[in-house]
Amino acid sequence: MSHPYTGWSPEDDRPLPELPFWRKVAEDLWEGYFTLLVWSFFMWLISILRTMAGIFFAPLELLVAIFTVGPLMTGLMVASGKAAQGGFNRLGDAARGTVRLYWRSVALALPLVIFGALILFTAKLVSDFPERQEMVPAWVLQIGISLTLAILHIYLLPLLALYETPFKRTVQWAMALVVKSIWRTLALMVLGAGLLALTFIHPLIWVLVPGLWCVVVVNATWRMTKDQSSLS
Repeated sequence: MSHPYTGWSPEDDRPLPELPFWRKVAEDLWEGYFTLLVWSFFMWLISILRTMAGIFFAPLELLVAIFTVGPLMTGLMVASGKAAQGGFNRLGDAARGTVRLYWRSVALALPLVIFGALILFTAKLVSDFPERQEMVPAWVLQIGISLTLAILHIYLLPLLALYETPFKRTVQWAMALVVKSIWRTLALMVLGAGLLALTFIHPLIWVLVPGLWCVVVVNATWRMTKDQSSLS
């Protein structure tokens, strides 16, 4: 007997119809909550060490962030990607993904962190020496480059987690998605900004944000790229 809404029956050879996006996200969050919470809690502990490092020496905080946050987030996206493709979200996949893609994720995160540090450094120069107006255009340029890199990072780590592509191809695919999926990119930007704003309410919200962001952005990237025709 066919399903009254989808027309699918147990005898049908066709695959099951794809779940609506937000229903799939909710399903992945519910089924993978253990991995998401445990891995996010581990990332939160690492962030405490990063903050402590910044107290003693500010550049050290950036170095710790480069070599911890990006790889750990990539590992969580690898596990979330397995679930997005119909598998299961497992801690083992997150750990193996972190190790396997470690240096590529560091390389992807490095430019954004460097330009972020340059923005802070130039802002201090502009504040300390207001008569040096020639620094303002450089500061504006650094902000523009950093925003561009931040937008690309919406897709860089999910693409790396889903397809384990080389550095150059990952960047090319991310640029293609930004150009061809402008409205979805804007929606993900708003979501990311909203989740980031929530973390200022209470520090423990950091335990929830990485898992939610990974599941949403990986599912969105998977749906946009699974036939890979949108990347050509």
